[in-house]
Amino acid sequence: MKIFYKSIILFIVAFIAVVGFSAQVQAAPGDPCKADADCDEGLCIVGETCCPQQKICVAGTPVYCGDQLCNPDDGTCVDCLFWFDCDDDLFCNGEEECEDNICVAGTDPCAVSDICYEEGEICEPFGCTDNKDCDDDLFCNGDEECVDNVCVTGTDPCAEGEICFEDHDYCVFATRCVNDADCDDGDPCTNEFCMEPECVVTEVDCGPDLICREDDGSCVDCLVDDHCAGGGICEDGVCVDECPEIAAWDADENCLLSKRELKGLKDFFKTKHKAEKTDLKESQSEDKQFIKDAKDMYGE
Repeated sequence: MKIFYKSIILFIVAFIAVVGFSAQVQAAPGDPCKADADCDEGLCIVGETCCPQQKICVAGTPVYCGDQLCNPDDGTCVDCLFWFDCDDDLFCNGEEECEDNICVAGTDPCAVSDICYEEGEICEPFGCTDNKDCDDDLFCNGDEECVDNVCVTGTDPCAEGEICFEDHDYCVFATRCVNDADCDDGDPCTNEFCMEPECVVTEVDCGPDLICREDDGSCVDCLVDDHCAGGGICEDGVCVDECPEIAAWDADENCLLSKRELKGLKDFFKTKHKAEKTDLKESQSEDKQFIKDAKDMYGE
């Protein structure tokens, strides 16, 4: 629609310019003449003459202005005569104007809260309101963020020297090796294998609710009391959530348990979490199979 209106305006302005220009021109090339003055084509043409033999006007040479235009009012070279001389056919930088024969840049046609689309020449609200609108569900390209209603791409989540695995959302450290023994870091809470020529190290996955115990690599409820929600106590990796009726309380309202009573509570909570740990072992088994497959693939 904008192009259609521009075409109509261009036609009207050009018609007026031609009519007005024609009224000032005394003759055109090929017209009959008696003297050079009869062939004057305006200030933007030089060298017009009247051929004495044939008595017709001979065209002159246009004033050279390079990338500029000749101003018919005074014959000088200027940037523009009309607004369409400045038009760059772009929507999103606004409509250019011609002021005193100088092109003036346009302004953003969209509101501050909108984003401009050149295709279709439309203004629409920005594409995000929070980080969730920008999330592409990929791990290895980092977390996308919504900044001032514009999605900003994330950055590599892995540290230098680490390899990113999209399927398991892993960052694993890589060092040189020839066999798995070269990769052993002595940490029971990591899995190491050699993907020759580099070591790949992954953390033991205990899931969101359990913690890896560094002395044996087992997944437990807790390592210290602070890991137990609700003010429970941590005994041998098991959170004891409440004090049984048979237990005594000390002056600071700490639960006191005998060794026999404590053993009974440990057995209870171990049984309680047995199903969860069974599911966890299956998940760890899947991870180990993934690592084995990766090793077989890249070790060839």
